Amino acid sequence: MLLPLLLVMVAGVAASPDPITIMANLPGSAADYPKLPPDLAKAEPIPSTNEYFWIESACSFDKSVIDRLKFANKAAFYEAAYKDAVDIADQAGQWPQYHTEASDLYFKKGLQDLNEGKFKDEIATNLKRASKWNSKRAWFDDYIVLMCTDWDNKCNRPDADDPNGRNIGRYINHTTSWFWTQSKITCCPPFFTLRDLDEIHDLYKDKPKEEIQNEKMEFFMSSGSAMLHEMMHTTAITQFQEKNGRRNVIDRNMPVGRARVYGPRLVSKVAGDNRELRLTPEETTTNADSYAVFASCNILQTPSYLRTLPSSLQNSDPRKKYICFESHSWPLWQHCNHSRRLSR
Repeated sequence: MLLPLLLVMVAGVAASPDPITIMANLPGSAADYPKLPPDLAKAEPIPSTNEYFWIESACSFDKSVIDRLKFANKAAFYEAAYKDAVDIADQAGQWPQYHTEASDLYFKKGLQDLNEGKFKDEIATNLKRASKWNSKRAWFDDYIVLMCTDWDNKCNRPDADDPNGRNIGRYINHTTSWFWTQSKITCCPPFFTLRDLDEIHDLYKDKPKEEIQNEKMEFFMSSGSAMLHEMMHTTAITQFQEKNGRRNVIDRNMPVGRARVYGPRLVSKVAGDNRELRLTPEETTTNADSYAVFASCNILQTPSYLRTLPSSLQNSDPRKKYICFESHSWPLWQHCNHSRRLSR
């Protein structure tokens, strides 16, 4: 029997038990288990990626809630979100050489120097696996499958563990066998209405600086941000890694009110200095949306990444770009003296 572990997603962002329960040794012999996850029989690998990230075949025929001409179906939407997530994670992987202002705001001030560099190494490893992972290991593979079928009938149902009574927006299930692990991500209809990075760029590229600086970071979160959040819950990226000294990434709760720590506003609050609201560095660095917000902030800070760099923000100093904002419209200046172009 396969042993599933269900992690629930609320209001478009994943939620998971705390602490994560590590699966016990499976009973029986290797002959009792298939050599590939059964879900792969009804799925296809994402084109131009490694062979371990798949999309359910039904997504190619599902056009519901897709209201943009650029996406023919949910499979195309998923593929774009995956590629954006990889771009976002890849750019954030330059931390802590760059982007320490963002980590101060969304993880903890001076995080790179805390705990003898433990947090620095762990975050760097997680981001690298999200952007460049290849799950092939000796006799054991990690698969991720993106689902359109609401196979567990959880979409848009109230989450009993959420104090605000929000509906489930995405959920994830882990299964393991002798030869593989599989993380099955199911995104409910609201996910397919999120903007991608190209759309965000088109919306803001010609707006004056004065208008953009008053925008909240929430408006710069994308389908790629949400996908990166989910990837941080997967076995392939972060889960079941405690034996290697890395901790599982889950969804934390606010110290007051117990709301899930979702979105730039709450992520920045728990990383701040307010004693009633703050979480420890151990907690912020194991919160999935902290990674999503931090990394999304970084992609907006890349001078060479012109599809997300509004032209109105080009100024006389090529190192200084005024493009990352937290939820209270407080501007964050970042010195970016590196040059790099991300390909699509």
